Amino acid sequence: MECQLWAAQDDEEFIAACVTELPTIAGRKVCNVISCGGSRMDEWLDISLTTIEAWAKAHDAEMRFPEIRPGWAPILKKRGYKITRITMEKSH
Repeated sequence: MECQLWAAQDDEEFIAACVTELPTIAGRKVCNVISCGGSRMDEWLDISLTTIEAWAKAHDAEMRFPEIRPGWAPILKKRGYKITRITMEKSH
C-alpha cells in the first residue's frame, strides 16, 4: 500500500508529521491516519487536519483514525469525529 507523509514546519524545524494511506475497506475508500504527532499541536493541528480532510474528500475517501491514543478522542470529537470502536490489550 502506498502511504503519504504530511509534515508541518516552522522557519527552523519540523514540528509535526502525519502518515496516511487510502485503502478500500468493506467497499468504502478511506483515508486512514496511520500515525500523527509532533510538538506545538496548537500551531499545526487545525490547518493540517483541514488539508488532509480536503485531500481525502478530493479522493472520495472518508477520514478514519484506526488506532489512536485516548487523548486524541476529545480533540477529534470537537472536529466532528465519533468513536466507532475501541481496542483493548493485555500483555502476558
